[in-house]
Amino acid sequence: MSSNLVLITGDDEDLIRKKTNEVVTKIAGDNADEFSLDILTESDDSTPVGLMGDLIKSIQTPSFFGQKTVCLQNCTFLDREGTKTDKSPLAREFQALAEIISNGIPADIFLIISGSGLDSRKSLHKSCAKADAEIHSFKKLQLSGKWQDQVQSLIRTAAQSKNINLTGRTIEYLCEVIGTETGRIESELEKIVCACPDKQTIDYIDIVDICTGNASTAIWAFSNALGDRKLKNAYKAIDNIIHQSKDQEGVVMSLLYQTASHFRTLLKIKILMQQASLKGPDAVYGFLKNMNPLNKEKYKNNEIIRMHPYRAKIMSQSASLFTGQELIKIINYITTANRKFVSSAIPRRMLLEQLALMIIKGNRTTLQG
Repeated sequence: MSSNLVLITGDDEDLIRKKTNEVVTKIAGDNADEFSLDILTESDDSTPVGLMGDLIKSIQTPSFFGQKTVCLQNCTFLDREGTKTDKSPLAREFQALAEIISNGIPADIFLIISGSGLDSRKSLHKSCAKADAEIHSFKKLQLSGKWQDQVQSLIRTAAQSKNINLTGRTIEYLCEVIGTETGRIESELEKIVCACPDKQTIDYIDIVDICTGNASTAIWAFSNALGDRKLKNAYKAIDNIIHQSKDQEGVVMSLLYQTASHFRTLLKIKILMQQASLKGPDAVYGFLKNMNPLNKEKYKNNEIIRMHPYRAKIMSQSASLFTGQELIKIINYITTANRKFVSSAIPRRMLLEQLALMIIKGNRTTLQG
């Protein structure tokens, strides 16, 4: 390692855990004893103040048997550091640790700090950076119009490194299963290797029963396909979600509720754009990013002003594909579909596919049943 201090943080907990395990194993070995490796983890009996105090004591305790590795492992309270003027017990422990790091970790101590949420603008992160720590920051991919392309590229690269030949449809399916939890890519590929040891090319049908997945992301993908007016993607999302679920009737209802929420949001964005004279997605982004108190009060009844500016920009791109009247009609379609889900003998999946067709193709079709 390039330093005897390693900081592992970010918001992707899967990748943080994986990297922490790799570093601990690399430094301490597979068979480290309690004298050469001190791992501090959260438990039902621990407190953040207590763990930070134990960490500091361990760093300050000389190693009598050569190098000692001290690891604060995968903790969940790094985002509670506080400010320089904070006098709370936990803030004092953070300040003490930052000072120890600034003064220099003893040469025979290897310190690993890992956990989500550490603020790079605050003292602990800054002291690590000034001490030339090896810093790893793992960020989750944000759901945006291009997140699927990013995840598919990561899957493709990881598969190539393992000499796994996946068809394009297989990569698309894995993307829908994994969503933005990119830490799952390695484990899903390992499952595929074990399940398909003799397959030269692995197709979608080979993995649907072993790689199951992220229902919330899949449901979001369905709503997004409708919002982008992509019928093929909408039908593909329905197929994947139905296959993954043991409660097919229930998941169809979840899709309907998510769709209703999605299009209500598009309508609210449309209304805000009209009221505030916003001409496009970039205007929406700038308006929300630079929201002033006057506009915050003026538009306080529209929840869009509390949405993240970039997310609102992406949503407004979908909203621009529909007129206000179309969005009102779509919400009425969804209301009708909800009623037919209860009263009609037609399978819910068929009704959902009809609804998707109506939303994307406009009034050129009607809901049957």
